[in-house]
Amino acid sequence: MIPIQKTIRFMSALIILLSLIIAMLLIPNFHLFDETLLPEIQAMPHSSPGSRSSNGLVYAYGIDAPEGVAPHAAGEEIIALMQNKVATGKWGPLTFSETEAIYKQRKVASFEPNDYTAMQPNFALENVTPPLKQSRPSRQKNDWQQTWWRDYSSALDCNSFERSDCFIQVSRQLKSIPLQDMRLVLRLQRYRKLIQFNQYSDAVEMKLPSPLGTPMVNGRINLAQAYINDPTSSFLITWQQDTSFWLRVLRGSQSLMSKHTAISVLRYNLQSINSLINERQLTPEQQQTIRQLLLPPQNLDFAQALRTAQHHFQELENTWAYMAHSPTKVQWIYWLRQDNASANDYYRRITAPLLQLTQLKPADFASAAKKIQQKEHIGFSLSPYNLGENFLQENHRSYRDLFIYLLAATNDTLAIYQMINVQLDIKQKQPADIAAFIRSATQHAPYTNETLSYSAETDELGFHCFNKQDNCTINLRDENTINETAY
Repeated sequence: MIPIQKTIRFMSALIILLSLIIAMLLIPNFHLFDETLLPEIQAMPHSSPGSRSSNGLVYAYGIDAPEGVAPHAAGEEIIALMQNKVATGKWGPLTFSETEAIYKQRKVASFEPNDYTAMQPNFALENVTPPLKQSRPSRQKNDWQQTWWRDYSSALDCNSFERSDCFIQVSRQLKSIPLQDMRLVLRLQRYRKLIQFNQYSDAVEMKLPSPLGTPMVNGRINLAQAYINDPTSSFLITWQQDTSFWLRVLRGSQSLMSKHTAISVLRYNLQSINSLINERQLTPEQQQTIRQLLLPPQNLDFAQALRTAQHHFQELENTWAYMAHSPTKVQWIYWLRQDNASANDYYRRITAPLLQLTQLKPADFASAAKKIQQKEHIGFSLSPYNLGENFLQENHRSYRDLFIYLLAATNDTLAIYQMINVQLDIKQKQPADIAAFIRSATQHAPYTNETLSYSAETDELGFHCFNKQDNCTINLRDENTINETAY
């Protein structure tokens, strides 16, 4: 009898202990004990959604619709379905079957998951490489209609942050395998309509996956096709239209994914001007046009993207949680989480330091960004208050590092604008000593203010990018690298 009583007392004590532990975890996280939002958060302005009819966002979501299905109508349906998924606690990208249902066709030419990057997340938050860097199916012979991506895969997968010859690669492959697939031709026609939209805003839809993966691919092919087929003056018009659209994306989008894609496109487009100057004999008028096109873009406000992310913090964090954890685990996380306290913590750890970075010049940015990445460890806390938020801290660091990468890539790109101006100066003045000419130039490396580096052996001009894996060089070799007749 005594052992039974001891067992009962032990079990009772264990139950009481477990109850106390559960109470210690749950009671501090009742909404009654939540914080008030910081005044800095409450004072942040909201982004205006703008006009839906003139916004290229909707058209971009529907750009993959098969012939006979209007892209704008498909885009509206896609957005509505993804919004519904997010509202019901699911991650936004559409599945292959959901995409099929929207397009009202069982099978269309080239219809495969890799073709529908607009419906998929471009890349994970912890991955700071461009959206194109993903696996592709292997090429199959005699299957051109359904494998156009495979025919151009090595060029389209080229990372324009890490390589300076992506435009050359795309142009060479396009020259060796001319456009034949009617589905791709339709995409390019729609892409040319997309870049005519005078607005791109995704402030309201920023919790959804970016639709710009497919347009970026289409733009690469479209620009290379214009370079191969058109005279210089016509190509420069195409370049201006294309670049102007992606600058509108860079300014108007509040999504870091979309901004990152836009910067990637600008790097690619600058590579095309680098090739143009090297390969073609330019008239004084064309040189002046290029000078105007190479004026570095102004008013690139990244601070508003941070403010918008702060306003959408709850929705974005829900997305991060479902990307990183199973739905069952996420439910337990939110039992132990305070909404306002989490938003305040996110502001202190992420938004406020990054807002300061947006105000800095490249040299100051480099040192400040490295300090943030080195000293600010976003780690786990044993405090029972807002314990669930600890499970999501790594996602915060991923977002922070991605934003720092975006700012750095933008600084790099603006400096490349200046470098190509130096290239054009060399083309015009034909100095006997190129190295001495570069040393006397007013353009300098953005993070050190040192003279741009020049290699006479490789004819490359450049500087060290903020991110070591990236490539910030241009080629000064006056040769026909694409093997195309100059105009």
